[in-house]
This record gives sequence, C-alpha cells and structure tokens, in this order.
Amino acid sequence: MLADVMKTVQVASLFGGYRFVQPTLRLLGEQMSTYDHYTEAKCIADQIEGAGFPEQAEQVRQAIENGVSGTEIFMQLRCYLSPLKNNDRIDQQVRHRVNLLVDKIDDALL
Repeated sequence: MLADVMKTVQVASLFGGYRFVQPTLRLLGEQMSTYDHYTEAKCIADQIEGAGFPEQAEQVRQAIENGVSGTEIFMQLRCYLSPLKNNDRIDQQVRHRVNLLVDKIDDALL
C-alpha cells in the first residue's frame, strides 16, 4: 500500500507575505496500522487485574485516561507493562499480548 495525500496550504514566508506549499503525507505498508493500542491496553489491564496485579492494571488505565499526549500515554504504558513481559505469574497468552503491545509501542515511538 502506498498513498500520497496532497493539500495546498498557505504559510507565512520568512521574508514577508505568504506562499503556498504542498506538504506530503506518505503511508508505506504497515506504518499506518489499524492496531488499537488503547483498546488492547485496556483488555490487558482487565486480564492482569484478574491475575492479581490490580495496581499495575490501574496504572495502565490511568495512563490512558490522564495522558496529555499520545507519546506520554505510550511512554507510561511501556513503563508499566514492560516489567510484566516475563512475569511467570501471568498467563502465557496475556504475556504474549503484553509483549506484542510493548513492541508495537516501541515501533510507534521510533
């Protein structure tokens, strides 16, 4: 998949007046995915709460609800979920979901 989105925009010139430019947004392959990080994080929070980690589950929920920007939310989610990636007290399937989400967050933050 390759798509270019073109739109003419009026911007102020450094030398006075205005000029028109066409910024380009290019989407290549999977860079713009449909993976829903926030919904996945909420599902994981429910699962880790059931596994006996209510504090971590609440931290994940609070990161999503109280974060000011997407980057801030992602950084907090990464911080709270990373210690759970290899925790044997959590079901292997949930750990896999945690690992996948943290990997997707890392990719998004690059």
